[in-house]
Amino acid sequence: MEDFKFKYGTMRKGIVSASNTAGLLIIVPVVLAFLLKIRTSTPALGSELVSLILLIVLLGIPVAVASFFKGYYKKGSLARMTFGLVEAGLVLLYLSVLLLSSNLPRVFDLIQYHPDLVGVYLALLYLVVLIAFGYFIELFWFREEWLKAIGREIPAKPPLKENLATDFSLRIGIPPEAQREARNKLLLLIIIPSLLLILIPPLVSSLVDVQSEGLQLFAVLANIVGSLLLLGLLLLPIAWMRGFYPKGSFGRLAFSLAYVLFLIVYIYLVLVGHGLNDWLFANGVHFDYDLMVLLIMIIPAFQAVEAIGELIDERKPWKARLGFAIKGKPLNVDSMLLDFNLRTGKIGNGAKAAKRAYIGWLLIPFLVLSILSGILDDVTQIANNVALAQEIGKIAGAIAPFALIIIALSFVWGFYPRGSFGRLTFGLLKVPFILLFVNAIFLGGALEQALWNSDLKITLGPIIEIFLIYAALVAMLPVCELVDYRREWKYKVGRKLKPLSPPEKGLLTDFRLRYTRFGDGAKMARKTFRSYIIMPVIFVLVVRAVLTSMNDAILDQAIQGLQDLDSTVIAIGVVLVIVQFCRGSYRAGAFSRLCFGLIATGVIVLWTFVFVSSMTRINTLFGVPGTPVQFDISPFLQLFLMIMLLWSALVGLRYLIEFGRHRRQWLESRESWVVYGNEPVAPGQ
Repeated sequence: MEDFKFKYGTMRKGIVSASNTAGLLIIVPVVLAFLLKIRTSTPALGSELVSLILLIVLLGIPVAVASFFKGYYKKGSLARMTFGLVEAGLVLLYLSVLLLSSNLPRVFDLIQYHPDLVGVYLALLYLVVLIAFGYFIELFWFREEWLKAIGREIPAKPPLKENLATDFSLRIGIPPEAQREARNKLLLLIIIPSLLLILIPPLVSSLVDVQSEGLQLFAVLANIVGSLLLLGLLLLPIAWMRGFYPKGSFGRLAFSLAYVLFLIVYIYLVLVGHGLNDWLFANGVHFDYDLMVLLIMIIPAFQAVEAIGELIDERKPWKARLGFAIKGKPLNVDSMLLDFNLRTGKIGNGAKAAKRAYIGWLLIPFLVLSILSGILDDVTQIANNVALAQEIGKIAGAIAPFALIIIALSFVWGFYPRGSFGRLTFGLLKVPFILLFVNAIFLGGALEQALWNSDLKITLGPIIEIFLIYAALVAMLPVCELVDYRREWKYKVGRKLKPLSPPEKGLLTDFRLRYTRFGDGAKMARKTFRSYIIMPVIFVLVVRAVLTSMNDAILDQAIQGLQDLDSTVIAIGVVLVIVQFCRGSYRAGAFSRLCFGLIATGVIVLWTFVFVSSMTRINTLFGVPGTPVQFDISPFLQLFLMIMLLWSALVGLRYLIEFGRHRRQWLESRESWVVYGNEPVAPGQ
């Protein structure tokens, strides 16, 4: 019973654990139920919601109490495992009562929403069981650390032998990584898709009049959910064992290849085994479905290469960590071609980069273009629909050669480590092929002409500008990586480094370029680019196309205003991208990051006012008598303005809190974060 002594716990961690549980299982459901209650005028529904709120509170409080003690005790103690299992059992009771035997089904009946609550319960049951199993594993993995902390002696274990059996020994496994791997795969492949397929179709059927074709689709989706839940029984042990064995061992390779086979079965059952293709064809979506399935099934092939690459790349480092002798010829660190030496690269990293490029540059464009072409081929409401469908269909064949080259270059780019000229070279080589890819999409102006011939008067010029800016961001990333990691790369390959001057005191020191990670800034810039340039420009283009197709003289002024808004949004968005690039290049706690963050907040406010004011001027033309648009969007603009101003205030507050929270850590660790010498840096320095 020594594990249960109160002196071995941490009060702060217990409070945090209980707060998180209460927020998830009590506060969020109660708030949603309360909002529904104040919006309803049905007495029966209001009464059911009051009972439901009371039930949620009564069921959630014991879970929060158990969660407090689970978080209070440290990992490796019997007390933590006990309260963790109690918490999992109470969560299971919470879900059972709430989903299967409470008045929640009656609430759904009153609002005309009929999801399969049994399916929801079964999907969540997988996650609860996995979490409960994790507490068992946590006890054994952290037990020695816990016993040492309370002063117990740990008997020595016999040394491992260098043979194939060691690759499958349970002693080399990492249970926390196994738990994390199983949880991520369960959420990504089973729980989230199942919940979406269970919850969304009934919501759609309650909002619209679902025809017989829609009911058939719901039946197909229900069969898919059943298969996904059955696949969970196979997924959990495979994913768990894959994460259990470390990279470089044959144990990880074996279960990684088993996971690849599982993924192939998963794709087949979801896309082929339940008649989804027949439903699409029957409802006018005509495209080469088998080709799309084949292209999706290539993803597991990349993962198989990645698994084999992990074994090749990490075999020697893994053996070195176990204390086994390593044989190999040392690198010639003085070679001029060391940056391109194949021994410095990793096949697994190259396969990951190639997989991402394959999905982004080939699979998704092919899928979107094929579906769009198939829909247009059957939609007779659009003029010249067949000609437009043919032009869009030609794009897939035009972009394929350039996409394949980008994928190959992405593999080599990912293969070489950051900071090497090999990675820089192949990263820059992708840029011209991205531009050729973009040119192939627009077919030299043929696509825009086909859109206009079909009365879809969309000007593609702004989209071309967006692609050009994106190509510049792609080119910037490898250059930033070289600047950021060149010194680190030299240190790792064993080259001599010139010592850096000691840090100076003062806030302005934080602006020195030696403390930057321009690669992180480039990633932040791309994220900002998507949010504040791509999405608004697409919105403006769609609205402009709709207004242009109406051929109204009064609306021409609105169209001109939208054209000006394009340029303004792009101009201010580019400024915001640059500022966020500077902010993202500095680490949390740096005064420089705070300054650029506050500037970015001001630019977001400016962007919001410009966008809203332009749309407000355009809105004045919509209500003019005689125009085909008699719709007032001012309430939506006011709501958008309030949301964006609130968002800007929260962003600015977040930057201030981030600075105060990480300032001390930044001052203590900024040198060890970027400085690499000829001797290893001590931990914590």
